[in-house]
Amino acid sequence: MALGKGRLALIESETRILLSAYGITLAPCHTVTSAEEAVEAAEALGFPVGARLGVLGATMAQRASLGLWSKDVVRTTVSAMRLLQNS
Repeated sequence: MALGKGRLALIESETRILLSAYGITLAPCHTVTSAEEAVEAAEALGFPVGARLGVLGATMAQRASLGLWSKDVVRTTVSAMRLLQNS
């Protein structure tokens, strides 16, 4: 997958395909592009949820937050993550 495309690492969708081939299931996820889309996804998944930026080179602590328990917390957290990403 990755090596055939000149990369050393799998992207998330490739990782999910590989793990599912071995019977390993992962928690459902949604890809979003805004805080409001994140709120909609969180409502669809059910609370609490986690949020993660797809930023290469950042540590997990810099790009992820777990235990988001309400629409307001998701909205605020994702908005803050996007601000930090753009700074």
